[in-house]
Amino acid sequence: MAGARVDDPSYLLASMKEWGTPDDVQQALTGKGYTTVALVAHALPEPDALEPFLLAVLGRPANHIPGEALFSPAASGLRRVVKACQDMVGVSGSPDPTSPLQQLSSSKTTRLSAADVSQLKTAFQTKYPSELLTAELTPSLPFLMLLKEGLDAKQLPWVPWCSRTSEADAVAFTERRKPRTDNAMLLTLLQGSSDDDLQAPIPNQGPVEPIVRRFFGLMCNGLALLDSVHLLPLRKLMEKFVGLAVAQPVDKSLRSPSLLEVMEADRVVWLGVSALQQENAWSLADAIAEMTHIRPDMHAALAPRVKAASPHAPASERSSRKRAASRDGSHRQPKAKAQKNKSSPSSAAKEKVTPSRWPTNWARHISGKGVCIRFHTSKCKNKSCRYSHKCPILMANGAPCGADHAASAHSGDSPGVCLPDVGAPLPGSAEDFASQFFLREEAPCASTILQLADLLLAECSDRDARFAVGKSVSAGLAIRKGAHLRPATVSHPQSVRLVNRFISLLSPSFLHSSFVIIDGVESAPHRDRLNAAIPNIVLPISRFRGGELLIECQDGPAVIECPGGPLAARRLSPSQGPVVFNARDCFHTVAAAQDRRVVVAAYTLQVCVAEPEQIAQMAPRLCELGFRLPTSSDTALVSALEPHHLPLAPHQWRLMPDSPPCPPPFAGAENRVEVGCNSLPCQGPASSLASPCLDGSDFPGPAGPRLFLDLFAGARAPISEAMATFLADRFEPVDIIFGPEFDLLRDDRFELLCRVADSGLVGAASAAPVCSDHSVLIHSCWLQSVAPFAAQVAACKVGRPWAKRWLFVSNRAEILEIASVCDHGHSSHEPLPRGRLADGSFASRLTAEYPPALAQSLASLVSRFVTRSNRVVPLDAWRSVLPAAPVWPQPRLRVEDGGGLRSTAAWLSPSGPDYLRRLRLAWTQRLFDSGLCLQISAALRVGCDAAPLSPAELAPFLDDLCDFLEVPTLERPAVLEVPEGQPFRLHLLQRLLECCQDPEARVCPELASGVRLGVDCTLEPSVHWPKRDEAHPLTELLICDGSWKSASDHPQEVLQMLEDELEEGWISEYPSLQAIQATFPQVACGKLGFVQAEGRSARLVVDSSISGVTSSCQIPNHMLNPRLCDIAACAPEQVPSEPWVGVSLDVRKAHRRVLLAWVDRALLAFSFLGRFFVSNNLNFGARASAFWWGRIAGMLMRLSHAVVWLPHLMWDYVDDFLAAFRSSTAPLHASLWLILFMSLEVPLSWNKCTWGESIRWIGWDLRFDVWTAELPWEKRVRRLLWLSGLLVWMRPLLSPVYKVLTLLPSTSVAVSPALWDRLLAACDDKCVLRQPTGHASLPQSAWVIRVAHTFVTSKQQLLDTPFRKHRLWVTVQDADHPYRVVDEPAREAVRAWVMALESAPLSCSLLRPTPLLLIAEADAFADASLCGLGGYISWPSGKCSWFSVTLTSEDVARLCDVMPPPLQSHIAALELLAQLCLLWVTHATLPGCRTALEVALRCDNSAAEAAAHKGLSSVRSLAWVLRRFCACEQSFNIRAAPEHIPGYRNALADELSRLGTSTPPLALEDRYAPPLTELLRAPTQLRLGPPPSSARWPSYIEQLA
Repeated sequence: MAGARVDDPSYLLASMKEWGTPDDVQQALTGKGYTTVALVAHALPEPDALEPFLLAVLGRPANHIPGEALFSPAASGLRRVVKACQDMVGVSGSPDPTSPLQQLSSSKTTRLSAADVSQLKTAFQTKYPSELLTAELTPSLPFLMLLKEGLDAKQLPWVPWCSRTSEADAVAFTERRKPRTDNAMLLTLLQGSSDDDLQAPIPNQGPVEPIVRRFFGLMCNGLALLDSVHLLPLRKLMEKFVGLAVAQPVDKSLRSPSLLEVMEADRVVWLGVSALQQENAWSLADAIAEMTHIRPDMHAALAPRVKAASPHAPASERSSRKRAASRDGSHRQPKAKAQKNKSSPSSAAKEKVTPSRWPTNWARHISGKGVCIRFHTSKCKNKSCRYSHKCPILMANGAPCGADHAASAHSGDSPGVCLPDVGAPLPGSAEDFASQFFLREEAPCASTILQLADLLLAECSDRDARFAVGKSVSAGLAIRKGAHLRPATVSHPQSVRLVNRFISLLSPSFLHSSFVIIDGVESAPHRDRLNAAIPNIVLPISRFRGGELLIECQDGPAVIECPGGPLAARRLSPSQGPVVFNARDCFHTVAAAQDRRVVVAAYTLQVCVAEPEQIAQMAPRLCELGFRLPTSSDTALVSALEPHHLPLAPHQWRLMPDSPPCPPPFAGAENRVEVGCNSLPCQGPASSLASPCLDGSDFPGPAGPRLFLDLFAGARAPISEAMATFLADRFEPVDIIFGPEFDLLRDDRFELLCRVADSGLVGAASAAPVCSDHSVLIHSCWLQSVAPFAAQVAACKVGRPWAKRWLFVSNRAEILEIASVCDHGHSSHEPLPRGRLADGSFASRLTAEYPPALAQSLASLVSRFVTRSNRVVPLDAWRSVLPAAPVWPQPRLRVEDGGGLRSTAAWLSPSGPDYLRRLRLAWTQRLFDSGLCLQISAALRVGCDAAPLSPAELAPFLDDLCDFLEVPTLERPAVLEVPEGQPFRLHLLQRLLECCQDPEARVCPELASGVRLGVDCTLEPSVHWPKRDEAHPLTELLICDGSWKSASDHPQEVLQMLEDELEEGWISEYPSLQAIQATFPQVACGKLGFVQAEGRSARLVVDSSISGVTSSCQIPNHMLNPRLCDIAACAPEQVPSEPWVGVSLDVRKAHRRVLLAWVDRALLAFSFLGRFFVSNNLNFGARASAFWWGRIAGMLMRLSHAVVWLPHLMWDYVDDFLAAFRSSTAPLHASLWLILFMSLEVPLSWNKCTWGESIRWIGWDLRFDVWTAELPWEKRVRRLLWLSGLLVWMRPLLSPVYKVLTLLPSTSVAVSPALWDRLLAACDDKCVLRQPTGHASLPQSAWVIRVAHTFVTSKQQLLDTPFRKHRLWVTVQDADHPYRVVDEPAREAVRAWVMALESAPLSCSLLRPTPLLLIAEADAFADASLCGLGGYISWPSGKCSWFSVTLTSEDVARLCDVMPPPLQSHIAALELLAQLCLLWVTHATLPGCRTALEVALRCDNSAAEAAAHKGLSSVRSLAWVLRRFCACEQSFNIRAAPEHIPGYRNALADELSRLGTSTPPLALEDRYAPPLTELLRAPTQLRLGPPPSSARWPSYIEQLA
């Protein structure tokens, strides 16, 4: 019965009459189609949808505010109808105590865990590598749960903004809920867990756009994180939504939606998306696209609203009230908030001010004391309170008021605001940033203003059309339709104050009424006619190249194209310093910039001078904000100025972008004065006003961020805290006290630290070992080779009264700047506390932390080497700050890859035609369709003992290859056949080479039939390799019996390996030597050896040199192999954010894979234990083996490049192939490469094939994720020449070691007359014994050097020596002597090698240094007792840095003892010393925060140039200077590339070397004085500060010094 009644339309009408429902409600309900009780009962999709249902049926009243409930009789009647119908049908209409979202969250579905979220974030970063998920942008776990459960239910929920929480909100919520006291902890345990829900605070003030972007962006990131839809359509939806929400209506009677209306529109949009999914069964992506591009719902929900008419006074009365308010400086408070939240200022202070909610316009400290919160909340009456009772309200200058009254009693006409919570800036906004900066009481630098500019450009950018390109923010006075203040002046007063403070610091006497921050603006030639004659000033706040100002100037060298014709102009770059010019009277234009160009332009409007009464009412407000308006006396002093750079003092240069270095020490104080730019005329030419330091366009600065790394930071991390005051970029402090994830003894954390150090992100690092004495003793080798500068700091000099010193060691001499020594005496200081504290800890730990003054000194020192953006980066997130697209130039010349002269290792861009394009596309499609690329990459990653693809899986790829080569079906078996005697598919290889037009294709038939050794025959040279010109003499072929001792000592192993080779068919056994001679035309029998190297499998070697085969082989080509420098030549300049991976392939028994021609097989015969063998294939040790295998490897390398073709790097060293791929494309490219090798049947050692970010290749550990090379510990023995390939700066230390090889021990022999006669008969003309003498001490090949007391060099001298006695003493040297005489230079070199090998892991960065584009030339002259050094550097800006040094022979003797007079005999060493000085000038001119650089140094001395290139010299003086030159290269992080210049072109450097006291040809202020004593001191000698003569040092330190 009930079912019939609820579906009866008449029953609903009767019921509504019975309930007294108004007639208009009945008509509206039936008019909408709700005609039965059941339809009304089920009209609500969810319990809280009643109010939207009322609006849908009854319509929205005219004055209804969105989001508020309806209050009318009709609404009440409809609510009763709905509730009654739900009761009849059984649908619960009562709202649940918890929200539907909370019900959904508590449902028993699959929940997400923190590990799941971590995996989702990893997948997100992989899918969207350019997106950065910070804690503020990552949805919290509860929010993701709501979205996931809705998506699983196929019903996308609308999540209120308060529930759209981020991970940062979750952390803050957890932190707030932590019990702070024992009582709170007890209550928590007794009451159980709190029922508080995680909610995000929704600001109700501030700009709408950042708020909307935050909450809408969290929704989009959550959906993309759950992989429900791609991020791109979500971003399109968000951009359209935000654009409509913040769009300003053209009609001034309309307004943009309020924040509440935007929230309602957000609900409409997402509910519309959900409805499209439910009603049409659409996918989420389609529904979002429909809502973004088709449906009008978003436009309707965000349509402009009509402005409400104000019920207040008429406009004239309101304007007069505003003028009165602006005169007295009072600030109007929002009425609604004052009525709702505040009754008085004092009560507001009582309720609102807490330590965790500190007012942004209150200072935290006044005169060194903290602010007493209880006093300002009327609770503290103690006049002896240790906290300050002064007023903390901040004034216009950023300083606190400081008067004797509470904050609530602060005067209303003061610029500070008494009520801290009224009008408080939005967290993260520009006003919040400026307010927080004022609290720090620091001077704003360019990086600070750049951060502020980014916020201002997002919040209040100009909407006028002054600039056609770029963005801007203006503040101050405007003169459009009357004088008025620009909007940003009113809405962002603290930000305006901060910018004006920056302007005043750089030019205290500058006058301006307005400023504009300009980002990326270009302009045509124009004049600013509304400006006054007072000049403009343009201040750079970002580092950029280009972007010069071309300004009209009568005597300017440039030309500016103006509307009236070309005019003379001067080109000035703001990147060199502030630019001053008259913008009203001079045409000017802005050139395009290569980087982001952000500047601040300050100017004065003409109305300030011509009609000051117009701005009289606004002048106090402008002055309060920091604008300096001109007066009549100021304007009278203004004179015509030419465009010029504003001179800056050293402290002002520190405020400029990237803090250029201060002027050189020789620049006098008179050259560093601060000059006003528009009050007095400037003196001198414009060039003299330029900064003595170089601008950013002269040298490449840090290509990316350079951060500070604080190891063993301590609980408070004092150095990191001090670095924050310099806005330095830094990693989070590292100390085990912060948690186990900071324990450096864990292998994974230490490995992470190594990767961070190798990435190039660390500009400076600090580490405080647990026990300094113990650490220094252990690492004395490290101190001498890496950190030879030591400084001690006395505690009394940094504000601590203890008898204590700190010892610091560094690799930079700047550490000596903080050195200090106690001059009070030991007994005048307090002893260090002893014993234990009450908690059981040692009392001495109280003195372990660095005092603030010491931490500040260290931070001031270290901040020179880091960038300043105030970034704090977690150690695990180090890749997030790497450049996504690093500078990766294509090498100008080919890089050796083992593929020959027509191949290069660097395929960053295709280096040849795409011959195999169709094959690559077919294989790529098949790999994607089958998923085999993932199978192959997984097999290589974990290691495999067999091929990753079976023959059945490989067969389709062979079919694709035959289709590509157009091989008929019937011919395919023949093409895929493997000729006997070797493993390759030579017919297939030949066709591929022919397809690639490779001339080596004709070698394949020869490989199939067998190759010749080149004995008594001529081998055809290859066009891919350089030809040999020398001809080897033919020697007699010999037959040697037996084997070498290495094989005789291991008979069992050798016999087993011979059996294996017989089974493989690589050798054949014959019954006797006579049988071999009877079978083959030529026979040569070598000796068999057994090689067993550590870490590698044993192998057999046939020594063919002893049989004469090696010397008889005529090899026509030089075969080339890559080295470590060829890998470095392919590296980028910075580590990319996307890691690269390496893949190595090893060919098994490569030389044995080449079939030998039958006629030459007996030339590689050998015997063992009476058994005789001949070689069917080439063996390891034969000279021809390297030639033939090199050609085959070159074919494979060139085909590998062709099949991959897309960006990659590849090398081959004999049989070890190595490739580097981007991690995103590595599975595909490595699979293509491997399938090529498998198709050609290349025999690979699968257990040696590896995949990973770290690859061991030819003895080096290569890390492609950070581009470093490291030498394993086991490879450090007996490989100094190989080591010098990594440690290039150590190469000069090889010269003394090589010299020792020639220093043979001498042996004196008493010679009888008979023996003397035999000795004379055995000697040749050079006193070398060519025949045996029968005496053990006079062997054959010994060298007679002295007879009696006379040194001899020829046989004639021996014949002239009389034999007077029974015995004659003869001194000889034997080259076979096992020992050598070690001199002192060799001992020093060996000690340096030992220190380098023992000090630290031998790791070196492969990153390519950035080339420095400049002209650098140096020269030297010398006579017998006088020498001179001179050189100069010409920078791109036209500035020349130069030096000139004159030395006498006494001066040289004081510097070193290796250049005795005459000095002209050491001209090569002096020329290299001049290059060393030039290198130092380059280093001294550039800032400390920079990447590795390469500079070309021009030299006209060939010996010095060759020594600098090779790093070796046998001349003692040249080798001595060379060692210092290479050490300075390493210390300065500048690689020198010497270039030869003819002497007649080196005239200027030659003139500087001979300058003496003459007038210099270059500007005197650009002269540098190289510190020769420091440059030439031993690299391993410690330098102490203070010196041992004035301070006590530990004995072991003094010994090292």
